[in-house]
Amino acid sequence: MSKNPPKRIEDRDPKKVAFGARVRTKREQKGFTQAELGRMIGLSENSVVQYETGRAVPKTANFERLAEALGVSSRYLLTGDVPEELSKAQTEPELKALEIMRSIPPTQQGQVLDALRAIAGLTAAKK
Repeated sequence: MSKNPPKRIEDRDPKKVAFGARVRTKREQKGFTQAELGRMIGLSENSVVQYETGRAVPKTANFERLAEALGVSSRYLLTGDVPEELSKAQTEPELKALEIMRSIPPTQQGQVLDALRAIAGLTAAKK
């Protein structure tokens, strides 16, 4: 028996392929290359390629780092379920704001929140 994963995508585990598609979609939305994402989570570019193509799935510790780097929940990566926060948003602008916030690197999200607070303060002062 060969330990090599199937070469053709149609021969791969559909759950692994779906997981890989979610990783790739989120990585591309964030504007990361496979090499950049690999560096962010402490793995090689090849590891990211293996995940995205459904040939492999990360170990638990790497999985958590991957979800964090992509700005999504572990649950989303595993199942594709929309994060609970999105289902709680009440208006289209709230949904869009949350989507935008998730696309921003975590290190810059605080600056965005500060800007929103400043805008909210200006709006309240005008009333």
